[in-house]
Amino acid sequence: MIKLQTKTRRRVKKSQQTALWDKIAFFIIALLLFVLATSSIFRNLDPVSTPITALQDTRQSLLALGAYNYETRERGSGYTITFEGYMSEGRLLGKIDEYNIAVYEEEGTLLIQQQNEEEWIAAEDVGLGKLSCFVMPPDEILELVAGSDNRRNITFKEEGTLVHLPHKTNRNDLVHSLFPGISSSAIKDFDIFIRLRKEGGLDSIEMALQLLMPDSTEEIIYRTISLKERGGLTGISYPDITR
Repeated sequence: MIKLQTKTRRRVKKSQQTALWDKIAFFIIALLLFVLATSSIFRNLDPVSTPITALQDTRQSLLALGAYNYETRERGSGYTITFEGYMSEGRLLGKIDEYNIAVYEEEGTLLIQQQNEEEWIAAEDVGLGKLSCFVMPPDEILELVAGSDNRRNITFKEEGTLVHLPHKTNRNDLVHSLFPGISSSAIKDFDIFIRLRKEGGLDSIEMALQLLMPDSTEEIIYRTISLKERGGLTGISYPDITR
C-alpha cells in the first residue's frame, strides 16, 4: 500500500513537471514567433518616415488654411529684428518695422517698399535678395526641412519634431538655406524645433544657430516663427502688379 502511494505521488509530480515544461516551451515558441514577426516589420520601416510624414502633414494642414498670419523674430548679439507676415494663395505680404520697409513676394520674386514711398523695387537691386530667407513662410520651411539632405537628423520629441545638426555635419544645406552668408567653418551647432499644437497643426518653429567666431568666442542666433491670429495686415497694400 505504501509503495503504491509512493508511485502515485511520483506520477503526479512527473505529470506536473511535464505540464510546466510544456507551458514554458509554448511561451518560448510564442515569443520567438512574435520577435520574428515584429523584426520583419521593423526591417521594412524607414526610420525617418514617421517624422517626415508628420512634417508633411503639418505643412498640408497649414496650406489648407488658405491664408495665415505669422511672425518671425530673430535676435543675436546686439540686435533684434521682427517680421510680420501674411501668406495668402502663394503671395506673401509683410513688414519689418525696425527698417521701415514693407515686403512682398510671389513666385520667387521679392519686392520691398520704403515707408512713405509708393514704388516697389526688387530686393535684389538694393542688395537685399537674401532677405527672402528671413521672411520665408513656415509652410516653405517645413517643406525645406522635410526634403533636406539632413533628414536622418530629424527625431521626435514630446511636443514636436527636432532637427539637430552637430558640429561635424558635412552637409549644411539646411543652414545655408535659412541663414545664407554664414561660413560652414563658423557653424558649431544648429537646432530646429518644430512645436506642434495638442489639437494638431503648427504652433511655432524655433531655431538656434551656434557660431564659433574668429576670436574663439561663441555667439548664438535665435529665430522663432510663430503663427498668429489670422486677419491680414493693416497699413500695407499689395503692389499694383497683383491687382
